[in-house]
Amino acid sequence: MRAGFHPLTLLLVLTALLFSSGGAAAQSGGAGLRGDVNGDGSITAMDGLAVLSHVVGKSLPPGYTIFPNGDADDSGQVTALDALIILAHIVGKDVSLYPVGQPLDAGVRLEIAGGDGQTGVIGNPPPDFLRVRAVNPAGRGIRNIRITWTVIEGGGSIRPLAEATDNTGEVAAVLTLGPQPGTNRVTASAPGLGSITFTATGRSSAPTTVTIVAGNNQSATVGTAVATAPSVRVTDSGNNPVANATVTFRVASGGGSVTDSIRTTDDAGIATVGSWTLGTTAGTNTLTANIGS
Repeated sequence: MRAGFHPLTLLLVLTALLFSSGGAAAQSGGAGLRGDVNGDGSITAMDGLAVLSHVVGKSLPPGYTIFPNGDADDSGQVTALDALIILAHIVGKDVSLYPVGQPLDAGVRLEIAGGDGQTGVIGNPPPDFLRVRAVNPAGRGIRNIRITWTVIEGGGSIRPLAEATDNTGEVAAVLTLGPQPGTNRVTASAPGLGSITFTATGRSSAPTTVTIVAGNNQSATVGTAVATAPSVRVTDSGNNPVANATVTFRVASGGGSVTDSIRTTDDAGIATVGSWTLGTTAGTNTLTANIGS
């Protein structure tokens, strides 16, 4: 061999001849085995040469998938080292430190990256995106995993319905909570990787209306408490019950009195005064219930 002529030079020359500049651009996406760039189901010298061709800027023929297939060391990028790992694998060298030859989805799983367990106003998005991440056993994000989002409870909506993970392995979606207060659930799934579930809670919007539930139009002896303590329901503009709203009961006429006059609505939006004792003079007694204190 002539002085100054390195074996890698010959390999690069051969690569340039095999893959001319007239080919198609390298594709991304991929499936099958790590190291199988041309997608023929096996790992050969052509795959290693294809990686080298990509490294030196040559285009590859249609059907070649450079990433993630050519990422033999699972580093997140395709370099000359990947070509050397592939070629070493072919000739039987010990490259067990690298995942070359393994299925591309081996050990990949989905995990929640953010947005789970939020609370928001019904009919609106909660504060944060729902975010899912596809990761390998080492915890590195895997891109181009297609995630499908599905609303399974609560009657809300989500967008986009499907999208591929980015370079960090993440993808995000916007949930719009359903029209009723309560639990909303959404799944994120990918073929072969199962699904994970996000939960969000929809709460009513601001309280706007108070209506009588029980205790109206009663009669009792003067100076005694009515049999049924008056109760009211608080709802929002969509007629949904508002929980944890403050209601204040006040005697408006008749001179009676109440106990536990400031109450908080329950999950059904209902608040009940402790007791209502009528005044000492026969006639009409009036009690009001207002939102707030």
